[in-house]
Amino acid sequence: MNKLTACLHIFFLTIALVGCAGGEPDPNEGTTNKDGGSTGGADGGSSDGGGPGYFMTDVSSPDAAPWPLSTDTSLPSCKPWSDAWVLPPQNVKNKGLKLKPSAVLQPLGAEETIEVKIYDKAGKHDTKAAGKLTVKTPVGVTVVHTQEVKAGRADIIVKVTKEGAHNVTATFTNGETGSVDLFGFTSQLPVWRIDVDPADLAKIYADPNTKIWIPAALIIDGKTRKGKMRLHGGSSRTFKKKSFRLNLDKDQRMPDGRRKLVLRAEFVDKSQVRSFVAYEVMRHGTWLASSRLMNVHLRLGARYHGVMLHPERIDSHFLKDRGWNKDGSLYEADPPFAKSVPGGNLTVPKNKDDYPDLYQEHEGKLDYKDLIELIEVVLQLPDDEFEQNADRIIKTDDILVALALFAVTQNQDWVKKNYYLYRDPKATDSRWTIIPWDLDLSLGHLWTEENDVFDENIFTDGNPYVGMNNGTLFYNQLADRLLSVKRFRQRYRAFIAHLIEGRFNTSFLAARIDNTMCRMQPDILADKLKRAKNEELLSRVQEVKDFITGRRTWLKTWLAEPDTKK
Repeated sequence: MNKLTACLHIFFLTIALVGCAGGEPDPNEGTTNKDGGSTGGADGGSSDGGGPGYFMTDVSSPDAAPWPLSTDTSLPSCKPWSDAWVLPPQNVKNKGLKLKPSAVLQPLGAEETIEVKIYDKAGKHDTKAAGKLTVKTPVGVTVVHTQEVKAGRADIIVKVTKEGAHNVTATFTNGETGSVDLFGFTSQLPVWRIDVDPADLAKIYADPNTKIWIPAALIIDGKTRKGKMRLHGGSSRTFKKKSFRLNLDKDQRMPDGRRKLVLRAEFVDKSQVRSFVAYEVMRHGTWLASSRLMNVHLRLGARYHGVMLHPERIDSHFLKDRGWNKDGSLYEADPPFAKSVPGGNLTVPKNKDDYPDLYQEHEGKLDYKDLIELIEVVLQLPDDEFEQNADRIIKTDDILVALALFAVTQNQDWVKKNYYLYRDPKATDSRWTIIPWDLDLSLGHLWTEENDVFDENIFTDGNPYVGMNNGTLFYNQLADRLLSVKRFRQRYRAFIAHLIEGRFNTSFLAARIDNTMCRMQPDILADKLKRAKNEELLSRVQEVKDFITGRRTWLKTWLAEPDTKK
């Protein structure tokens, strides 16, 4: 044993990274998460009794890894809201008054603010107009509040209680009238409302790149939970449709105990299903721990913001819910834009003070000690020593199956960010594992220098070895070290083959895509802030289905060719 390896073993024993020397692992160490499947454990192998730690004996055989497929693949029932993916025709009359709802399609029981604007005979906004409004509504629409006109503006708050078309008419004190149709529907999505002070909301919109928290109240099914809110994301905070992060007060938890929530706009993805599909592949086709997802109809106050994706946050609650130690080390690769090169690619940063910016320590008590040792010691080992020790320190199958997931879904956005690393220093098996996160830039869409994340071209031939060192800074050192080892690379290729013969297939995923689109049909048609136009929605969804078919075909050809890497 050379000096470097000896120091490595001493360190890991000191911080309980790999357990006691010569120990025998429990082959059933891995727990089962609620989505089905193993969370890791001994990765289907057993110790050969040699050397410290817990590792697999036969890591070269693709059949050695557990590969549970979820058995619950049922889908919620759904009856389409309409056969046509278009908004219904409206009967709008503007004679001096213009009524502007946030959406013409309204979920039953939700409050809706209709903005009223008064015009003079020349057709210009009459800023001097002031007085009362009279509002007339049919059965099925309740008037909650009518504001007096001041400076030519007013608000009417209504609530639609019956499905179908309803005409709302407002008459100004001078006899001028205006009307608009509202269409009530029963939403198949949870309807969430966030109440914030409009001035606070304007403040965070005006300064999107600053993480400004504002007081907020989340209202679901009539129950109010108080907390604070800020914009969520990196560059996406400047997009037209905003994403939000909510931290509820300690005594204001969700029914399952969660306090920290994310609502993602998915603005880049015109299909609105890419994250959903990628997570379905992970949840049903691998054993990796996966966030649960749901789409939400979100209202800011009494105005519709749009369909949002609500993924389960990766935090102590996520860990505890899966039977993991909530005090284990949990790091998120989420570098700020200014430090995106090289970003969180697990190389040694030039400035050691950058660790907290590149990798946020969300849980744990080791204050980066174990992550730094992974990056600065383990990933710097000579090739033969790395191959010898990798299984003792890293759940290599977990990393390789995550890389296979990224490969089949053609997600290249993970290389420098958008993943979590976790280990439990107190567990018998205290090796590192990975939790993928933020999977929207996938399934055909890639970042390009010309168009950034908004490139509309669909690619199916993305290199499955993205992440390996290609002479640029766009690589991930953990992926590069693993895929540079022949036996790990063969295992990785076998995992890709397993996925494309398993859950990454058009028939399985198309049914899930159609079901989720059915359930959010009226909500997404009414969403004015989404990037896609209504008339292109179905074609964008078809792009995703076509990508799945095209990617599988391309990967089968790629797998049939000899592996020429050394």
